[in-house]
Formats: sequence, structure tokens, C-alpha cells
Amino acid sequence: MIRLFAILAALVCTVSLATGVQAQTSKLRELDSELDAMAWQAVGRLDVAGSGFCSATLIEDDLIVTAAHCVYDMATGKPHAPERMTFRAGLRDGKAAAHVRVSKVAAHPGFDPTSGSSQANVSHDAALLRLERPVQVYQLNPFALHKDRVVEGPVSIVSYGRGRAEAQSRQRECQMTERQGAMLVFDCDVTFGSSGSPVFSHMNGRAKVMAVVSAMSVWNGRKVALGVDVQAVVPELKQMLRASQLAVAPAPRAKVRRLRVGDSTGGGRSSIGAKFVRP
Repeated sequence: MIRLFAILAALVCTVSLATGVQAQTSKLRELDSELDAMAWQAVGRLDVAGSGFCSATLIEDDLIVTAAHCVYDMATGKPHAPERMTFRAGLRDGKAAAHVRVSKVAAHPGFDPTSGSSQANVSHDAALLRLERPVQVYQLNPFALHKDRVVEGPVSIVSYGRGRAEAQSRQRECQMTERQGAMLVFDCDVTFGSSGSPVFSHMNGRAKVMAVVSAMSVWNGRKVALGVDVQAVVPELKQMLRASQLAVAPAPRAKVRRLRVGDSTGGGRSSIGAKFVRP
């Protein structure tokens, strides 16, 4: 049974879908051939023993990026021990291009695992994980990060998810429709387990990681995905790892707040009605 961490959200009027994008969104499909899957092997499944899985992406030979909420027990707000997490690069039908345990975790200090309903929280929902050994380049090539201006328009996504946990699926084209600070809004098809999935830009024909998926949302009856702009968060996370600081921010003592859609978070934060749940 999959016990996924996920955010179910309903966007309020402060986050609206842009109307200027001419959507050419394609369908999500499983990468069912070895040839199709080979180019995306740096995207893998991050398994947490006893707690389900997320998606993650190799961005250096020993470094993966995923969503911050994937490294916490969302029922208690406490971080998972790194040794409980394993990255399976390019996992497909039980076989992985690389199978490596995690040795260290840096979750963004602006992310609060007990408060899932603020735009600020989604905007910091990213983590870097150091692997216990490098993945050799001859096995697969890490993806570079997008470092250009983020604009509305076509992107793609590769992910795992409930009902398609044993192989990657790719949406060749979906749309980035809105930006709210470091939070980006997409019409990409995501589900439980897609947390941490990379959203790719394709400038000059090369796929680069633009964002990491944080949440599912529903706006005016349409499902959308929320992601965090990697340019806004990854540099700080790299500094945390280099400086050997506390890997994961201390878990707040407050218990998990079960918020209904539309509830206010209080504390002056801008609410988007999100909540963390276990399906």
C-alpha cells in the first residue's frame, strides 16, 4: 500500500491561470521502451522505507533534487533518517540504472512540514540529497538546472506516480501558466508519487530542470500542479551541504495541522488552501 506524502490544494483567486498561453498540452504516457526511457534515466524513484515514494532527479553524480516534504514523516513533522531513503535511477519494471542509498539530506529551512497551506511553504518545498557514492557518468548523465529567465509556455515532465509506480511516465508537453514568486503553476498531469518530479525547460533543444513538483491543485474544476523554481532554492541547499550544516531543519514541535480547503493558515501568511494528507 502506497503511503504517499502529497499536497491537495485548491487555489484561491490570488493564483489564477494565465489566459495568454496557447496550450498544446499532450497526454502523459509511460516510457514503455528501453530506447525511450534511456534519455531520462537520471530521473528516478526515491523510496522511503515504510513510507512510500517520491520522484527525484540526479543533477550531479552524487546529488539528487526532490520535494522537501518527501524527506519528512508528514504525520509527525519529523525528518526521515537518510539511511531509510534509496534512489533508484531510471527504475523500470524492477530494474534500475543505479541503486544508491542516501547519506545526507538538506531540506530548505523555509519549509515547515506542519504547515502545508501557504504559498511561502510551497515556494520552499525542495531538498537536496547526497548519495553515499557517485553514480558513474557512463551509466547516465545528470541533468543541468535551468538558469535562464523563467517564462510562461511549454515544458515537459517525467515522473512516477500511483498506478504507474514501476516505470517512468513522460508528458512531452504541458504548460507553465503562472508565476507567484518562486511558486510556478503548471497544467501538467501529476498524481500521488509525482512529488519531487522534475519539470523541464527545453531551450536550444536541451532538457534542463526548471522546477520540482510540490503539489496537486484544483482551480475552477481544473487540476494543476504547483512547483518550486529551482533557481530560487538550490543554491542555498548546496551551501548547506557544503558547509556540513544541520542536514534537515529541526522539526517544529507543533502537531500537524489538518486544514480543510480554504482554511486560513494564520500568522499573516498568504493561503492557497493546501494541506498535507496521506491517501
